[in-house]
Amino acid sequence: MAVIVRKVHKRDDGTTVWIRVGDSPPVIKEGSVIDGGFFIRIGDDSGDKMIRLSDQEALDIAYRIIEAYRRHVRIFAKLDELSYEQYKRIKQVESEDETEELLPEKLEQEVINFLKENGGESTLEEIRSVLGEEYAAYARGPMKDKKVRVEGTRVKLLKGE
Repeated sequence: MAVIVRKVHKRDDGTTVWIRVGDSPPVIKEGSVIDGGFFIRIGDDSGDKMIRLSDQEALDIAYRIIEAYRRHVRIFAKLDELSYEQYKRIKQVESEDETEELLPEKLEQEVINFLKENGGESTLEEIRSVLGEEYAAYARGPMKDKKVRVEGTRVKLLKGE
């Protein structure tokens, strides 16, 4: 009997458990064909047991294992996709939390600093692309009557700054 596969595992308590799959090919004996078969032997330190499978039984088991493996792969892909979607949702919530933490003083100071770096004026689109939508909205809204002036899409820093 040829051994196809042998797997040995150690248990937590130090004992071993193993499985061995072997085959016996079909042969001619005394003028007639004797079917081949597969032998599965499972054992541990206390002893072992063996079962003989016909070719068809072994093939059926192999196909069932392959199909179960394919299900595992599909499930893993779905779980991987779900974990990525969950990751995106968490990141979105974190960015929304960061947005909520933007204080008006910080928004105002960032816009003023950006305008100073750009010669005292810029466009709403530049502020939006460099700093973010919150900053452009703040420049258009509460800030426009204080330290900057918005003319169309141009944003200008008032001389007092």
